[in-house]
Amino acid sequence: MILVIILYASFVASHMITVYFPAAIDSYSNPYFSVITVGVLLFLSFAMLLFFVSEMDEAEERLQNKNIELEEFSKIASHDMREPLRTISSFASLIKKKHGAEISGRGSEYLDYIEKGVSRLDNLLSDLSSYSTIDSTEEVLKDIDLNIVLDNVKDDLKTAISESGTIIFNNSLPTIKIRESQISQVFQNLLHNSIKFQSLEKDTVPEIHIENQLINGYHHITFRDNGIGIKEEYLDQIFLKFKKLHSRDKYEGTGLGLATCKRIIEKYNGEISIKSKIGEGTAITLKFMSSK
Repeated sequence: MILVIILYASFVASHMITVYFPAAIDSYSNPYFSVITVGVLLFLSFAMLLFFVSEMDEAEERLQNKNIELEEFSKIASHDMREPLRTISSFASLIKKKHGAEISGRGSEYLDYIEKGVSRLDNLLSDLSSYSTIDSTEEVLKDIDLNIVLDNVKDDLKTAISESGTIIFNNSLPTIKIRESQISQVFQNLLHNSIKFQSLEKDTVPEIHIENQLINGYHHITFRDNGIGIKEEYLDQIFLKFKKLHSRDKYEGTGLGLATCKRIIEKYNGEISIKSKIGEGTAITLKFMSSK
């Protein structure tokens, strides 16, 4: 601020002298006056630039330290805090198993609430850990065949796919440079959402179409479903952290799934977009630059 004020005062002073004391300037015969003036202004500008660069470096260092603290906290949350949750859940289940006959219906209902609450908190801590550690791993990226990734994810979701009767169609997917575990997480979140967000009133069989198109050197991988869809006014909020459009009693979730997908895709210089209509389903497109 001091440097800015000095520079501004210099310009104002030179302007005032030019306007109110023109004779003094005309009578001043030093041939280096202009050079000296420009040199002083350049020096002040250079000093200001150094100061700004120094402040930016310090701010970036503080931000990196904060990120490191956040990652350390997330690790603690994902490990140390989840352990007592498992203990609580285990003892609640043990009480129901060992003393179920002695517990009243109301007491059994309370134990169910405990187990469900523990499960939700455990899922939240897991999603928080996944979200906060996306940028923490640096590695040499390898070519990953997304067809293999999709097959592995479908195998992981085999139970949910089988129980819901989900039908998945896909054409050939590309090979891209990316961390396999993270793109697997993206695929799993998108497939899981398509299976989960189906109408509760209609007996609809979930259908998911996964299509890849190469357009102007970019792979456009679209996940399209026949689910409940999303209102247009909420589409610009769908990738926000902890944004849930439905109550927990209808659709379980932490509100971090799509935010995690967005952060992963953008980490690899990709883009993610969404189109949806109520009652007509949702289409989410991942855009990656082709390596060929």
